[in-house]
Amino acid sequence: MEVKAMMPINNQIDPDFLEHIKRTFRNWTDLHAQGVTVGVRELNNFAFTLKGASMNSHLGFKYNFNPRGTDADGNPAITLKLYTEPEQMNPAADRPQYEFSAPYLV
Repeated sequence: MEVKAMMPINNQIDPDFLEHIKRTFRNWTDLHAQGVTVGVRELNNFAFTLKGASMNSHLGFKYNFNPRGTDADGNPAITLKLYTEPEQMNPAADRPQYEFSAPYLV
C-alpha cells in the first residue's frame, strides 16, 4: 500500500497536508479541553514539518507559526498562518490563505 506524502508541491498546498494540520490543531484543542499542555517536543516537531514542507514546495509557501500567540479574541493560543503569495504577508495587510489556532494553558 502506497503512503501519500503530505507535502505541498509547486506553491500549492495539498488538501491532505491541510487535513493533517486540521487534525493536529483539533488534537491540541482536545488536549486543552482535558487540561493537558502541548509539549515543546511536539511543537518543535510540528515546526520542523512546516519548515520541510515549505522547502519541499517548488516556489515555497510562507508561514507564521507562533506557539505562544493569541487567537482572534486575544486569548493565549498556538497559531499558524499560511501564505501562498508574498504580498499576503505584508504586515499592513496580513491576509493569510489559511489560519489555524488552538488554545493553550498558561
